[in-house]
Amino acid sequence: MVSEQQLTQKLELIGNYIEIIDDEILGRNEEEVTIEGVYDEVLRGHRAISDQTLYIVGGRSDREYLSVLYFYTVTQSVANQIPENSARSIIDHYDHPEDVEDASFEAAKLLLNDTSSEKMNEFENKLYATMSHGSVEVSLNSEHSGFLSGFYVEHKIFPFGTSYDLSEFNSVVQSVNNAGSRGATLVRGDITVNVDRNKPENTNVTINNVR
Repeated sequence: MVSEQQLTQKLELIGNYIEIIDDEILGRNEEEVTIEGVYDEVLRGHRAISDQTLYIVGGRSDREYLSVLYFYTVTQSVANQIPENSARSIIDHYDHPEDVEDASFEAAKLLLNDTSSEKMNEFENKLYATMSHGSVEVSLNSEHSGFLSGFYVEHKIFPFGTSYDLSEFNSVVQSVNNAGSRGATLVRGDITVNVDRNKPENTNVTINNVR
């Protein structure tokens, strides 16, 4: 465990490192920097962007490390491909309640839940293999019904108690973002929505490049 003061000091150090490597801090020392439903732990830290790639560095006083994290929401990627007027018809087709805040996101969940579980499992294996290498941890997230909803890439760093090198931090950020970007590119290329504008109820999700 570390004290809140130690956590604050190390987050300040990491914040300085983020700026030195010319990344932009979108939120500094925020009380909650994680994304509900993707990464369940509540961390305090920074949201930053590097070459249009969002990442997070955060920690908690009951941990002796900080996490560098990349998030991606597969459901949102699918939702981005569904026009809202089609989304409403899709929701109606599934007899789903209409009072939803984001129709396209809700329609994406319904369509993903209706995809072939065999193809989804094969895609998940492909996605994991695409992102995995020795220096990062990859976790795939699923909804209660089982479909893939997102993923995160994590690398733990240990700046407490010893000096922590800037070049090591820069290398970690690149490793996490590169792995996450490979996964995001694969999702956008292989999970597509076939929108039937005349009969939106026939709209479906296709998982490409799997058997």
